[in-house]
Amino acid sequence: MDSDIAYENFDLFIGYGPQEGIYRAKVQRSPAGNANIDFVLPFSQEEVANILWEGMGASRNYGSQQASGERPDVEALGRSLFAAVFDGAVGLKLAENQAIAEKSKTGLRIRIQIDPCLPALADLPWEYLATPRGDFLARSSLTPLVRYLEVGCGEALTPVRPPLHVLAVLSNPKDVTRLDGSGGTAGHAPATAGDMRDPWRASEFTRDDDQHSLVEPSRVNIFDQGG
Repeated sequence: MDSDIAYENFDLFIGYGPQEGIYRAKVQRSPAGNANIDFVLPFSQEEVANILWEGMGASRNYGSQQASGERPDVEALGRSLFAAVFDGAVGLKLAENQAIAEKSKTGLRIRIQIDPCLPALADLPWEYLATPRGDFLARSSLTPLVRYLEVGCGEALTPVRPPLHVLAVLSNPKDVTRLDGSGGTAGHAPATAGDMRDPWRASEFTRDDDQHSLVEPSRVNIFDQGG
């Protein structure tokens, strides 16, 4: 992503619609205002399960699936999702915001927030959203796409001295296809020179009331949690 580009936010909330099986996409905040539309998913539950298992290898909602070895057409998937959600008023609002961004020479950050009561929707690969021409929104520096999580922040971020340690956990339930975590740490050599220090030592963390920032991680430790 080009760090010189300034961005406006296009906040899209996806939640329950007026009845079962219908969902509502609502533009909650954007330079061009608000809009909403009710839509249905362009896939059956079985198709969603196959998409998740063939494309990502996991799903939390649909049980175990047997992989067929065929990879899903992610462009067709992205176009179908886009056609369902960005139809009507929401699609027009996106176009209006893109026109505003182009005129002001800024980018438009698309922030998607899924109702936490709808984990099945959160499982969908929204990062594959693609226009009817097959242009993936997330691949353009002018329309970065992120999942937005609403969290309460009581105070500003506290800076730490490098190295910053990150702990990742891989879950491998016994009743589903096992994840291949054998090479999980292959690309994560220390990014800074010097000895690795205890990541939990209190002296590692400092606070500066005038500046709050995070440093890049120097190592990622991955633990394979079977069960």
